[in-house]
Amino acid sequence: PASASDAEQLACDLVLLGRVGAHRPGNLRCCLAQHHGLTRRVAGAFMRALEHHATALDLEQCVMHLAQLLLVQVHVDALAAPDGATVAELRPTFELIRPLLVHKMENVRGLAALSLGSLAAHFKPTGPLAAEAVAEGEVRYVCDACSCTIALRRWHCAECADYDMCDACHSRDAAGAPGS
Repeated sequence: PASASDAEQLACDLVLLGRVGAHRPGNLRCCLAQHHGLTRRVAGAFMRALEHHATALDLEQCVMHLAQLLLVQVHVDALAAPDGATVAELRPTFELIRPLLVHKMENVRGLAALSLGSLAAHFKPTGPLAAEAVAEGEVRYVCDACSCTIALRRWHCAECADYDMCDACHSRDAAGAPGS
């Protein structure tokens, strides 16, 4: 961003993307899959704003939402990768995360590590709910917590007759699912 007001607008955009990612992760995945390069442009703009206008940014919010955006991009890239793809093929997206983790400002490094660690935990199945990919053209499921249509991944309770959750609801309330 060229000015502090551009940096403030970028911060608002990151918060918006973060909210979409938290409440409608399927929508954010679809957006990133359709708009190639968006994550790279946002990450680059944030790093420039951080160097020139750090005081105009709410670092905690921005780093957290950027880390979330980067993890969703990794997920999108992994889903789009051909069968047998290696982690090396996801390297370009991982390289977007690296500048945050090695940044000269200690608080940026710490916030990035903390955000990535806590967000990455949401990608792991826990308790009686197990993650299951939802393929294109398959039966669509509805989240029993928020009533949205589940896209790409659902969390299905192994102990209940019929209980499914979307990623966002599972990450917010995994402990509150039936049977846990």
